[in-house]
Amino acid sequence: MVITLVLCCIIPATAQSFDVQFQEQLLSVRLKKISEKSGATILSDQKTIGDTRVAALTATNLTVEKALERSLASTSFTWEKTAVNSYAVIKKTVDKPKPSGKGSLSGTVLDEKGVPIPGASVIVPGTTIGTTTDLDGKYLLSHIPSGSTTIQISFMSYETLQVKDVNIAPEKVTPLDVVLKESTQHLSEVVVMATYSQASANGLYAKQKNMVAMSDGVSADMIKKTSDNNVAQVLKRVSGVTIDNGKYVMVRGLGERYNNVQLNGSSLPSTEPNRRNFAFDIIPTALIDNVTIAKTFTPDMPGEFTGGLVEVNTLAIPERQIVQVSVGGGINTNSTGKTFKSTKRFSNDYLFGNSRDWYGTIYQPEVTENMFKDGVISYDQLSPEQQQTLNNMNKQVPNYWGFRNFKGAPTQNYALTMGVPFDLGDNNKLGVIASLTYRHEETTDDLQKAFFINNADSLVTGDRYKFVTAAGAVANLGWERPGHKVTWRNMFNNRFTHTNTERVVYNDDAIHSFRMEQYSNPLINRLWQTQLSGEHLLASDLKFTWTSDYSKLTRITPDDRLAYGNVISDPNPADDSYMVSWQYPTLTALKEGFQMYSELEENKKNIGGNLEYSFIAEGSKQKLKAGYLGTFREGKFNQDYIQTLRPDRERFPYEDGTSLEDIFSPDLYAQGKLFFRAAGRTKNYYDGTQDIHSAYIMGEFTFFKKLHITTGVRMEAGNMEVISSYNDKVKQEIIDTLLVNKKTDWLPSLTAIYNITDNLNFRAAYSKTLARPDFRELAVTEYYNVDDRIDIINLGGLKQTYINNVDVRFEWYPQAGEVISISGFYKKFENPIELLSLKRGNDGANYDMYTFNLEKANTLGLEFNIRKSLGFLAPKTFLDDLYLTANATILKGNITYDIEKLINEAVGSPREHAGDNERNRTLQGLVPYAVNAGLSYSGKRFGATVNYGTTGRKLVQAGQYEKYDEYEAPRHVLDLQLSAKFLNERLEVKANASDLLNGVYRVYRNASREIKGAGNNTEENTEPDKGYTDRTDIGMNYDEGDWIVNQYKRGTTYSFSVSYKF
Repeated sequence: MVITLVLCCIIPATAQSFDVQFQEQLLSVRLKKISEKSGATILSDQKTIGDTRVAALTATNLTVEKALERSLASTSFTWEKTAVNSYAVIKKTVDKPKPSGKGSLSGTVLDEKGVPIPGASVIVPGTTIGTTTDLDGKYLLSHIPSGSTTIQISFMSYETLQVKDVNIAPEKVTPLDVVLKESTQHLSEVVVMATYSQASANGLYAKQKNMVAMSDGVSADMIKKTSDNNVAQVLKRVSGVTIDNGKYVMVRGLGERYNNVQLNGSSLPSTEPNRRNFAFDIIPTALIDNVTIAKTFTPDMPGEFTGGLVEVNTLAIPERQIVQVSVGGGINTNSTGKTFKSTKRFSNDYLFGNSRDWYGTIYQPEVTENMFKDGVISYDQLSPEQQQTLNNMNKQVPNYWGFRNFKGAPTQNYALTMGVPFDLGDNNKLGVIASLTYRHEETTDDLQKAFFINNADSLVTGDRYKFVTAAGAVANLGWERPGHKVTWRNMFNNRFTHTNTERVVYNDDAIHSFRMEQYSNPLINRLWQTQLSGEHLLASDLKFTWTSDYSKLTRITPDDRLAYGNVISDPNPADDSYMVSWQYPTLTALKEGFQMYSELEENKKNIGGNLEYSFIAEGSKQKLKAGYLGTFREGKFNQDYIQTLRPDRERFPYEDGTSLEDIFSPDLYAQGKLFFRAAGRTKNYYDGTQDIHSAYIMGEFTFFKKLHITTGVRMEAGNMEVISSYNDKVKQEIIDTLLVNKKTDWLPSLTAIYNITDNLNFRAAYSKTLARPDFRELAVTEYYNVDDRIDIINLGGLKQTYINNVDVRFEWYPQAGEVISISGFYKKFENPIELLSLKRGNDGANYDMYTFNLEKANTLGLEFNIRKSLGFLAPKTFLDDLYLTANATILKGNITYDIEKLINEAVGSPREHAGDNERNRTLQGLVPYAVNAGLSYSGKRFGATVNYGTTGRKLVQAGQYEKYDEYEAPRHVLDLQLSAKFLNERLEVKANASDLLNGVYRVYRNASREIKGAGNNTEENTEPDKGYTDRTDIGMNYDEGDWIVNQYKRGTTYSFSVSYKF
């Protein structure tokens, strides 16, 4: 008591004021410093406080109470006064909030350049409600009383922002992204006031307009307003993007090798054995948080992209508990309820599709290979013991021949997403999110009359039946505390596609016969990725990020089957079926039938780290960044064609119309009347390894508050080795090859952004990038394309492609969520790689495809993009929620090469070539224009979206002459969606209509199928190659009479979905 009285006499009754400039630090250190500044006694339990950290704080004229309140606002602690100038720091005791009276606030705190601010303090003034932002600048402020309130955001060296009129709805999360401005007064505290609408608009502006790389993207909210069910369908709506074959992405007219793909920031392997590309249709939209496409290179990106870097991010760790269930279905006008043909089905086809595993187990290829060697080419040359061994093995191969009739089933899809955050105490947070998706659809392509590019055959009629089952899962786990964040992401996708094609082919031979072909193509694409990454704020100005991941991609065609027979009847009026006399192969030509197994397996590992240092210079925040990335890839590919042959080549006594299943009966193999043999030259494999060590250094600098410069250089040291083997078609022996591609490259980059006004930017960028040949292009392999009856041949030994890129863009952001931009770009290529078709010999009727390095190429393009609310026509009406979105791209490009040089390279000796040697044409995949437009209304309860898209003619395959170039004709696509929300926005119902116009897919040549001087036409053939008649003088667009290579219709799909958030 005596001591207390003495203290009261010594210490003044009024609190002492003081100035502070604290960095982000441990709470125990902060309390000690406040005690030293104020002279007050501050008691705390060090064991309870532990390593709790607090945000930076700069202010003047603070009292000890105010200093404690500001410091503890973002923690789980509070203070109480125990005596005069004596305080105790204790754990908060927060009453459990009533569900009906409190809500939450979430968002991102950014600086004026759009960079997230970690460690910023977000509080409700006058209360103990507060938090700090994580390493991504994000925050979640919970248990806020409903109604209008004020939010305060602060961080060291920035002006404190107070946002008024923030309306907190009960049991809901209100979004608020804000921007903090750098403070010019380093000691005194500056408080800026803003309304909720002003603050949130500024936050969105900063995100949009200050990204370093030029990019376009699609968020999860935008995806929900379309009928898209996989990432490939989403990407076609992005400016400058076109989709090839429904799954391959082409950015700015550049295909496959000139684009790269990352999943959660890590590069993925190719999904295809015969092309360097990624099939985006294997990733369902239900597992995706957002998709962006970076169109300019910066040194912290992989150097192997020119058109675009497609970045797919899976579901993020939740800030609040979520449980969502979605169920949907649909019908297709071509397939649902109609005849749907397929070979034998299995129950597992409705899940993973792995029920056809007979190759390598029942049928062992090495047994056949060991028998048919050293000059042994026929069954009769085998010993009786060998024949019996072969018969016993062959009879066990499953007999899946012949199509069965099913009914096309409706589309069905399901999704379940669950996310839970956990508060572990002491500012430690844990979040878990998991999602399961399932989709099954059956569609039919109505094949229409066309002419093959090989032989004189033409397609009369046919159907392509696609049976697709896709299953996927995401499971992500994240841990976070102030200054630290570790995330473990996992994704698995399995897409089983069983395509069965039946077509009637007219053979323009001496007897003008008709043939029936049945082709069954089951395909399994499986992708698994696991990734562990972390972010650590080592100091307020130093950030370290790291990542390590493993991806495995498997692509299996377990049981391809092609069979043909002679049509011996008119179609049955009841079901359009034909009577067919099925045939056995008599040659090793694959067009006469085969069974094929292939497997591609790629394993890819990435490990890397980045260090960012931020500092203030010339009154602006600057940044230096450096990092390393190691990529280690292994690829294995094997394919084996086998054919059924007859020892005596005599026809078995079966009646016309006998089913394929009976003609290929296991009993015939058991008796030695049929046997399997490898189809000679087409047995191929490759094993490849690729190691790339990359390092970079870059800086992001700001001058005069308006000019932002990003520059740096990336070094990539790559080493690729490929071992391949093939059966030589002349020597009849296996040839092994080893090719090595080892090179170190330096890739510079410079990007400038000038803020003309607060909402108007000008961007300019230069970079050098590259494109490496892939495993299959360095391997000497062949691949047979059944649809076009053509061999794809890789000669190996390709060189890297180098590209110089120049980009400019003007961006205007009229209001929050709106953008109008126009971009221009130029790209110059050295040693570009393309796949070309060349005539086989001089007959003009057969072609092979080869991969070549060409000489040079360039592209030039313009892009226009707009997203604008129509609210300016009638403010404060429903037009505020009605948005116009549109983008248009105009492209021009050319590529030059010496065709005679390529022919000699392909065949190893000069070959007769008629016409000009120099070719100057557009690049493959380039379209002269692409247009997307949409109108979207998002009201509180009802929504509607209409989307339209089209492109100009696209060069899909270049030929030896201009008249043999193949183009995809323009096609117009119209989609519609209607949506409604019920039960306090927890229940959402959507109805979609996809491809309402149902336009025809058409690929054509600017040539006629007629050959002058052939048949009854006695006119002299004036064509330089003595081949088909050139029609390029009529025009390059499709005209009646042009050679149609492929055309079909897919029908219109109508679907619905119902989702509920618990």
